[in-house]
Amino acid sequence: MGSNVGSSLDSHFSEFFGMNVERYADEQFNQLDMPGGDDFYDITTIFSEGSQEMEDGSLLMTEGFELQQAMNAFEIGEPRLDTGMRSESDMKPPFNPLTLLLPGEVCWIMDRSFAYEMLWHAGNCLPHSVLTIQYVHRLSDMDPELLYLRSAVVQEDAERPLELITVVLRSFMSGLMKCCDFSWRRLNEGSTREMEDWQSDKCEVSFLEGVPSVYLQTKLDEADFWLEHSYKVPQQWREPLRARVRLRNVYLQMLGLDVHKDTHKLQILLSTAKQHLTTIRNYPSPEPSPTSPAHLAFDPHLARLLTCSVPLRILDVPHIIDTWDSLTRFLDDWVEIGKLSSAQNLATWELAGTLQSYSRSPTPAYLRSTAQLTFYDGLLVLHDFMPSWVVERFFLETMGIRYNILSQAIRERWKGGDGPPFAEMERHFTKVITPQLQSHWNNVPRRRRSLAKLLLPWHKLYDLVVEMTGSLDTTDETGLILRQIPNAVLSWRLAVIREVIFSGFQLDLYTSEERAFAYLFAVQTIEKHISCLEQLSGVVPAGTPTKMEIDFNVQYLTALQLISMALFSVVTRLMSFEPQRLELNFIRRYKWAFLPEYDSITTCDAACPEFSSFLPACKEILEDVYFSPSDNIRLARKMLSDLIMQPSHTSYWYSERIKFVRDTIRACDSLDALPSTTAGIRAFDIGLLLWDPTLNHPWFPTLSSQGADKRRRQPARPNVG
Repeated sequence: MGSNVGSSLDSHFSEFFGMNVERYADEQFNQLDMPGGDDFYDITTIFSEGSQEMEDGSLLMTEGFELQQAMNAFEIGEPRLDTGMRSESDMKPPFNPLTLLLPGEVCWIMDRSFAYEMLWHAGNCLPHSVLTIQYVHRLSDMDPELLYLRSAVVQEDAERPLELITVVLRSFMSGLMKCCDFSWRRLNEGSTREMEDWQSDKCEVSFLEGVPSVYLQTKLDEADFWLEHSYKVPQQWREPLRARVRLRNVYLQMLGLDVHKDTHKLQILLSTAKQHLTTIRNYPSPEPSPTSPAHLAFDPHLARLLTCSVPLRILDVPHIIDTWDSLTRFLDDWVEIGKLSSAQNLATWELAGTLQSYSRSPTPAYLRSTAQLTFYDGLLVLHDFMPSWVVERFFLETMGIRYNILSQAIRERWKGGDGPPFAEMERHFTKVITPQLQSHWNNVPRRRRSLAKLLLPWHKLYDLVVEMTGSLDTTDETGLILRQIPNAVLSWRLAVIREVIFSGFQLDLYTSEERAFAYLFAVQTIEKHISCLEQLSGVVPAGTPTKMEIDFNVQYLTALQLISMALFSVVTRLMSFEPQRLELNFIRRYKWAFLPEYDSITTCDAACPEFSSFLPACKEILEDVYFSPSDNIRLARKMLSDLIMQPSHTSYWYSERIKFVRDTIRACDSLDALPSTTAGIRAFDIGLLLWDPTLNHPWFPTLSSQGADKRRRQPARPNVG
């Protein structure tokens, strides 16, 4: 029965789409009018004869031709000045969207279209990526209904059926443009910043904004049905083509879903998309021959014809395997966001956000924007809760006590004149926690800037709760718990400071002279953070998730402190500037800690960087004969290894955190050959330490292979009995 259906369809398509393709293209070209008329006089020969003595590539400039004149010469046709000009070597034959193609060529065009779409999600501009695809500008010319109205005669080709263009490729390209429409809207709605993460210029090209997604899904289903039943497509090409059409259809459906309302459906579609992607990997498309018309489907110079605000840039198209790998990571990150949408606790969002910010494979801006809107859309948190919900979760997850019980205890013990400042405190909480969790899905530089800006509001909140708890009667057992409210707030602020410090290593911001203070400041901040957590641990009920999280963080932070202390002792030798110059660099680097607004706050900053203690600390560590950098590294490694062996949570992100712990263990392994004594630091070749966050740990350096030989030549550590 399927064969009969396919035969009838083919007969119908042949009658419905009949035309003479080449004649139609010639007629369309001849109807074009030359701008300004057709009575021009060709003066090319005059310039050709006058430049006979010039060498190829040379440029003749008049006297006084400088930058201003060069900037005014963008339209003169000089390729070194006019990036929109095409040289003769770049010229291609006119593109005809109705040129018949082989099934393998259609597969290759679809694959390359996915590659350009992934390039756009990687941060490239639309006119340099998706809009270089010729078909997306000629969808109306491929419309079978319009072809029928033109009553053209069909040009039969058994190996190249016209339906591959008018049915399959047209529906695929229409789906691509609608996917771009959905993505563009999400990027425009989120907190991702234009020009940092993406570029919104659509060059006045239609993204099928007014076409319903369901209609395009129906067209993709029709293309899939035709591929399944038509005898015109060879058997070996049916499954490869169908897999690509189906992947586009599923991808289009995913983009149109609400993450909160359709969580289950989203997970099903993501699983289906991965299945289609596996099929596509098993049926790779061959590279068309150099003379194949498939190459004309992509024109990197097409931006010169568009209303474009950015200069022309020709992108290197990645290998198709890299494209599928990028798409796989894209789908995996999408799976995480789907799971996050149902995670109703702050710790999970904080953990997931920080871990993705450490990744060497950045999350695309579309998914980061989706995550931000999933947590807070400007009105509700997680689509269900008012912003004050974050206050309830804060106290439950940080102190193990519900906010209504805490607030009742505060009212009963209040000794101040007016009532407790609950409204002001809740307002402060919502102003710091929500933007902090959203900031983790910014790009790494903006994340660091956002976190640094939040330190002042966090300190204002800390000052408020210190003042509030000072007006309470805290003599009973419940009062001991209430006295820990400032420590709960301070622990979050200290965690933000630590992220700001370490992100400077991730972004390679610090000069060699600044690294020593950064590691020392990290040591001091972590010390205070551990103290806060230990005090909180004394009032948190044993066996609760809050208690387990505190115990984990204390051990993890202790390991980070040991590593930072070891590196501080070693990199002190990198300082070469005078103290005055070091202090100027210090003020510039940590300007976020010295804002004038801090002067109006009563409570002192508990973690303010102090340059006055830096040089004495350098001297003290180098004179400590008992200190061993390598012993610190080994102890940190043992503590991190013990964390891995502890009973794990059931959370997906806990296992992801353990992966990062393993990365830190590998960083310890690479630093095992650090000097064993402070005397060895003076003889240690500091050039062996390599900071490369793109290849190694984002915060800590790697010791090159020569370090092991250096280690064997170091003096033995003295016996201190």
